[in-house]
Amino acid sequence: MVGMFRKAVREEAAPVARQLAEVRGLANQTNRRIEKLQAELEAERHDRVEDLAVLVELISSGWRTVEKRLARIEEQLAAEPQLREVA
Repeated sequence: MVGMFRKAVREEAAPVARQLAEVRGLANQTNRRIEKLQAELEAERHDRVEDLAVLVELISSGWRTVEKRLARIEEQLAAEPQLREVA
C-alpha cells in the first residue's frame, strides 16, 4: 500500500518537476537577456556621452576662435582709429 502511494505521488510529481525545471530555465534565460540588454544600454549611454563630449569640445573650440578673431579686430580698431569710421 505504501509502495503504491509512493508510486502515485512520483507519477503525479514528475510532470510538475519537469514544468518547474522548464520555468527555471526560462527564468535564467530571461535574466541573461536582461543582463545583455543592460550591458548594451550601458555601452550605448557611454557612446552618447562620448559623442556629447566631442560636440561640446567642437562648440567650445569654435567660440574660442570667434573670441580670438574679435580680440584681433578690437586691437586693430584700437591701433588705427580711422578704421572705426563707417562709410
